[in-house]
Amino acid sequence: MGAFQPGAYEKTFIAQLTKFGLKEKEARIYFYLLKHGAKNVTELAKFAKTYREDVYQRLDALLQEGLVEQSIAKPTEYAAVPLQPALDAILQKHTYAWRQMEIARTELLQHADAAQLARGTVDTPMCRLVKGVHEVLAAGSRMVAESESTCALVLRPQVLPKLAHFGVIDEWKQAALGGTRIRIITDAIPTNLAALNELNGTIEVRCYEDYAGIFFWVIDEKETVTVLGTARDRAPLPHSAFWTNSSEYAGYLTSFFDVMWRQSLAVEERIKAVSSRVKS
Repeated sequence: MGAFQPGAYEKTFIAQLTKFGLKEKEARIYFYLLKHGAKNVTELAKFAKTYREDVYQRLDALLQEGLVEQSIAKPTEYAAVPLQPALDAILQKHTYAWRQMEIARTELLQHADAAQLARGTVDTPMCRLVKGVHEVLAAGSRMVAESESTCALVLRPQVLPKLAHFGVIDEWKQAALGGTRIRIITDAIPTNLAALNELNGTIEVRCYEDYAGIFFWVIDEKETVTVLGTARDRAPLPHSAFWTNSSEYAGYLTSFFDVMWRQSLAVEERIKAVSSRVKS
């Protein structure tokens, strides 16, 4: 049996599997077992063009994640757990871990208050690189939720449907209902009209036609996140960003935002224009 050469569908499937924490080789083996049924280590090593010890390591990881089962009879064969229950199990495990971290966070903050740990601010501006889609989204959600007065966000239009999917827009709407003034500059495109309509009414939105430039948000005019990438980078979600609490940089971005805001269009006007083009 020749080694599996993934086509476009298989590559997409494997890429989606890696988002559940699998390494690429593990995802390829799991997909292969899903497609071809139970196999032994020798067959899997031949498929993957690797040595048996490497396959055993990959299978051990898959067994721990609950994605693979092994036979009792010898030689041992390995079979893929059906896709939906396997993925549901991973999600449940991560949900449990997230809840445990939330509980631990609450307890740590209580202990910090009891121990009277230092809470002083550092005068020197700080910065850090935020890596990973979920980390960037979590940072953005936290900053908006904890803001005291204002949030100014410039978002590429392709990002909005994904933010809605991950519940970020709902969190921003809750912050707006709590008294935070949130302004967003983006643009209307056929794929984000539903997300724009969801935002409009609770959050102030304006459209900058054909926008594909810098992607950032400013919180309370003192804390910022700037998404890294070029103007041509139209990835649906940001993979890395630069955070800083430099008031000077926040002031620069705020001034830039205000200029864009004055030059942008009413969201209703852009939605109407884009909708009419779609219908025609």
